[in-house]
Amino acid sequence: MCEQVFYLGQHFMEKEKLDGISGHIHLPHSPLNGKEVKSKEFMKLNKILKAIKISIKESVIFLNKNNR
Repeated sequence: MCEQVFYLGQHFMEKEKLDGISGHIHLPHSPLNGKEVKSKEFMKLNKILKAIKISIKESVIFLNKNNR
């Protein structure tokens, strides 16, 4: 799980604006873009949490619209 969260965080570190990204969430089992992740590239926890929160919110809105 920690490995998956790390790659998820790396994905969001490349995004300037986090809105509208719920469809882009993925939890790959290998480094993103096929490159090795260096220790100095670790993500900030608050940005990861913000991205996850926005994604969950957008997913709930999407599901509510489709279930009407």
